[in-house]
Amino acid sequence: MTSRVDWYLLNTANFKDCYKFTCQLVEKAYKNCHSLLVKTASDADTQTLSNLLWTFRRTAFIPHQSGQLEHTILIGNTADQNPATHLNLYLPEIPDDTPCQRLLQIIPNEPTLRQQARQHYRHYQQQGYQLFTHQIK
Repeated sequence: MTSRVDWYLLNTANFKDCYKFTCQLVEKAYKNCHSLLVKTASDADTQTLSNLLWTFRRTAFIPHQSGQLEHTILIGNTADQNPATHLNLYLPEIPDDTPCQRLLQIIPNEPTLRQQARQHYRHYQQQGYQLFTHQIK
């Protein structure tokens, strides 16, 4: 079902920077009225991101929840809804079929995660997805 996968390669291994960059992507999605599911690895990650979405920028207002509004930012490690775009804040196992049109994948500059990301990239490439890589400095 996925047709496009965007890889955001960060130049830092600091996971705190991943949260900050995630907030920037979430803000962009919100301003463009896109629904988005941010997948986290744990409840602690969900809470950290939720707190940061309220405070990462003084002028930013990014409402988020696990509700069913038309343009909703959902965060968590489980969700019943399937917005058109999923953003992975971690590197999950390669799914057989990702139930979304677009997948955003954030990859910190950490050797083990980069190696896993290469395996994912090859998988998505073999499936015929459109792949886009963004170097984030």
